Amino acid sequence: MEKSISKAFTYMFKDNDWQYKMFILLLLTTPLSVMGFFQVLMFPNGKIPDGAAITYFIVLIIISVLFSFISLGYYAKCANNIIYSNEKSTNNDLLPKWENDFAQFPKLGLKFFLAGIFPYIAICLVLGVCILLIPILGSIIALIMILIYSYFATALAAIFYSDYNIYSFFKLKEGRKLVSYDEKKYLQILFIMFILSLLYGIVPALFVKPFLIVLVMPIIQVYGFLVSIYLSAILFPTEPEVFFGTD
Repeated sequence: MEKSISKAFTYMFKDNDWQYKMFILLLLTTPLSVMGFFQVLMFPNGKIPDGAAITYFIVLIIISVLFSFISLGYYAKCANNIIYSNEKSTNNDLLPKWENDFAQFPKLGLKFFLAGIFPYIAICLVLGVCILLIPILGSIIALIMILIYSYFATALAAIFYSDYNIYSFFKLKEGRKLVSYDEKKYLQILFIMFILSLLYGIVPALFVKPFLIVLVMPIIQVYGFLVSIYLSAILFPTEPEVFFGTD
C-alpha cells in the first residue's frame, strides 16, 4: 500500500476488519467523554456533589486512565505496522488485531506516556531554575526551548513508534534528521495535526446538549488519532534502521 498524506484519512477503512477494530477503540475512548459529561452534571455553577457522586467520578477516572493506556498502546502498534509496511504489498490490514497483543497494549501505552512526558519534566526543571535565577531572560529561554522541542515532538513520536524505546523522545539528533529529510512535508503534517486539535475544541461547542458529546467525541478522537499516527509514521522514507544507518 503506497504511503501518502492523503491516505491518512482513509487507510483505516481499507482494513478488512475495520468496523470491529475501531468499535473496540470507541468503547475504550467513551469513558473519557462520559467523564466530561459527568463534570457538566456534577459540578454545575461550582457546586460540590455528594460523596457517592464523587466516588463514581473517581472510579470513572481510573477506568478512563486504564483504557487510555490500552488505546495509546494500540495506536503505537498501528503506527509501527505502518512504518514497516511494504508499499508494494496488497495487504491493507494496518490496524492491529486486538486478540494478538491485547495484554501488551496497556504496557506499551504506559511506556509511550512516560517516554513523552519525561523530556517535558526535565525541560521544566532545568528552565525553572533558569527562571528563578534570571526571571526575564529565563522566561524567554523557556519559551524558545519549549517551542523548539514541540516542533520536533511529532518526529520524536515517530521514532518511538519504530522501536518503542522509552528514550526516543530524547533522540533530538535523529529527530532533526527525520525532519530535515523533507521539511516541507513535515510542515504540512504539523498543519494538519493543528487543524485536528482545533476540531477537538470546536466540535463540543457545537452541541448544546452535553449527552451528544458522549456520542460524537469518541468518534472524532479515534479517527483523529488514527490520522495523526499515520502522518507521523510516514515521515520515514524507508525502514528506520536503514534511514538512520545512512549519513
